[in-house]
Amino acid sequence: MFIDRFGIQLRSIKQTDLELMRSWRNADHVRKAMFYQDKISEEQQLMWFQNLANSDCYLMILIDENPAGICNVKEIDWESRSGEAGVFIGEKQFLNSLLAVSSVIAMMDTFFNQFGFTKLKATVRANRPDLILFNEQLGYQIVSEDEEKVLLEITKDRFEVANQCNMKTLSKLSPEVKIELTATEKELFQP
Repeated sequence: MFIDRFGIQLRSIKQTDLELMRSWRNADHVRKAMFYQDKISEEQQLMWFQNLANSDCYLMILIDENPAGICNVKEIDWESRSGEAGVFIGEKQFLNSLLAVSSVIAMMDTFFNQFGFTKLKATVRANRPDLILFNEQLGYQIVSEDEEKVLLEITKDRFEVANQCNMKTLSKLSPEVKIELTATEKELFQP
């Protein structure tokens, strides 16, 4: 998969991305936001990659062809057209930029409006109010919480209402949308 939108590109991860992804995932600024906080070995990263299923879509975030982070929709339920979305910025120079917002909005808009998804969820550590707020600002609503985690959900309609201004602003950066899918992805993703 390849998505070109808002001046950024999202492309399916490849095996050659694994070491860079692992270095990001093991960095303190990323690891501390995750539920699994142990450092990941090369073997664990490779096993994770080899076990990815058709219910998982991980995309490398690129700026001017340079990798900057990862966004994903995992645990996809193809019948209900739903899944769990996530994002992390690996390159520290982009941590306080609009990159996470523009990447997630590009991904969410594609999944909702091109692939017919009806709902996305996000699961966030309860001790990360910054990440809970980030999701709420995108239009997610809290559906349950306990001392460890907060589950948030967003529907297509809620996404469009909550991000109307964001979409207009981001579209000014690059109004064109380019989406490319492999033959297998076309079978999976097209409603």
